Amino acid sequence: MKKIISYLAAPLLLTGCSLDIPYDNQFTDPDAIATPENGRELIASGYSSLPATGFDLAVLSDDFIPTYWASRNPSLSNQYNWQPSALHDLSIYAWPQYYSVISTANALLERLPGITAATDADRREVADLTAEVYTLKAYCYFQLLRLFAADPADGLD
Repeated sequence: MKKIISYLAAPLLLTGCSLDIPYDNQFTDPDAIATPENGRELIASGYSSLPATGFDLAVLSDDFIPTYWASRNPSLSNQYNWQPSALHDLSIYAWPQYYSVISTANALLERLPGITAATDADRREVADLTAEVYTLKAYCYFQLLRLFAADPADGLD
């Protein structure tokens, strides 16, 4: 009986809660980003990793009349009706995607000081990359706040 219980309990004990946030050094070694072009490629991968939640959020914002797609598709209908399972699925998709982009931005910010800029154009490109990475990172945090933060007006009662 103890063996059966231990076999059944082992999978439960081995599973745990994790945010699954990728670590910063998973992309490349520190010396791989040596030119502004390499930095531009890394930030392009961050842009391509941005989640496409615009359509889902548009379905959630249809307050008065559901769109044609929401009435034809059961999962979109669940989103339109604010069913918890549909919102949970959206959050499981969006949260790790935004943090993956933030991780890419952090990796690039860590490697930007190591880029050798020989010309004025390269120095401008590095400055532009720095500003663009901070903007992309701020955009991701703003989207996460929009999606997951509580309404600040709730505490004013």
